[in-house]
Amino acid sequence: MIIRIESGSDLKERFDYLLNRDPSVVSVLHRDLSERAMLQLADSIPRKNKFFSIVVSFAPEDRGKVEKNRQEILSDLLGELLKGYKIKPATHVVEHRDDNCLHWHITILNDSGGKDTRFFWWKRDMSWLNAVQDYIRTKYNLAVPMHRQSSLRVNLSRRYKHLLEKIPELRNREHLRRKLHQLAESLYRDREATNREELIERFRELGFEITRKGRNYITVKIGDIRVRLKGAIYDESFGTNRTSSEKKSSANQGDRRDPQQLRNQIDEAGRARFNEIRKLNLSLDNHFSSHRDSGGSSLRLEDVGKILSQLRKLPGSRSHRRKSLSSARTLKEERWRQLSVLATSEAHQDLLEKTNKILGELLEELNKHQKVQIPKFVFDFVKEDSHGMSI
Repeated sequence: MIIRIESGSDLKERFDYLLNRDPSVVSVLHRDLSERAMLQLADSIPRKNKFFSIVVSFAPEDRGKVEKNRQEILSDLLGELLKGYKIKPATHVVEHRDDNCLHWHITILNDSGGKDTRFFWWKRDMSWLNAVQDYIRTKYNLAVPMHRQSSLRVNLSRRYKHLLEKIPELRNREHLRRKLHQLAESLYRDREATNREELIERFRELGFEITRKGRNYITVKIGDIRVRLKGAIYDESFGTNRTSSEKKSSANQGDRRDPQQLRNQIDEAGRARFNEIRKLNLSLDNHFSSHRDSGGSSLRLEDVGKILSQLRKLPGSRSHRRKSLSSARTLKEERWRQLSVLATSEAHQDLLEKTNKILGELLEELNKHQKVQIPKFVFDFVKEDSHGMSI
């Protein structure tokens, strides 16, 4: 099994590729939202990277195991990928069987309660991804699809062949450094390399000359130009430090390490990742909730999270739409600010009436412009004790 993660911006093009083919070789294994709802939500995301594309490839000899334990493998994998999120991003999973290598396509929207999910940064999360792969492989005794790795190496060689050509405009050192970083990223992501020694070996196979190796850097010579590559992935201690022969052996015979030990490695390798997710959860709590020192009211995060992403698409009135998009966005932000202020102030009957009125206006506008039926949420106050009220 190999896991590859990339980001994307055109969700419609991705769904067309995933679903527009023979129904006998395509299955939707999991969906949090319908394809149409995910497209609408993706259009409202104000970031360039609107989703993450994850491809999980299995070896041909493991096809029977995967089909037998499909739901268990998928549940464990999604559990690791989405671990730590208080508001989990919308997820969509498709299985393709029109290839000799059974594979899954997992799509995760880059939106958690209206904020960037901080899902995958390759420099931060490569060790974590390798640990997840090792854990799932070992638990279900899965092999590495070696034919898939061979084809990836051929594609990489073609993609970066131009770096070895003596083209004047490619002789800029910074340009070469960026391209070599991209190549290293691809090699680690595709499991062509798991540590620095394997990375250097792959570089040499692709035709590059390694002139120097330091404690935390390597120097690559292209033509007459030497490029020094520094960073965590070029450190001599990076990766599992397994040799290529051990890697091939584990691919054919299965990884015999203790699954619980590998499970602990996920938490260790993902420490920086989980810290970022905790910061995200904390920012969501601060954005949606207000906790009074006396134990007072707080807006329910679960209810607000369901409508926040839809609120972002509200275009405002036609007059605002004619003026500019910024004025419509200002109207939405002002209405949401009014709602937040009311929901976190002292509880009284007027608060209840005004809050429901503003929420009703927002939902009415949303349904009118987007033709999306959103369930009505009604705020009600329940007395907890003599010190405060809760919504």
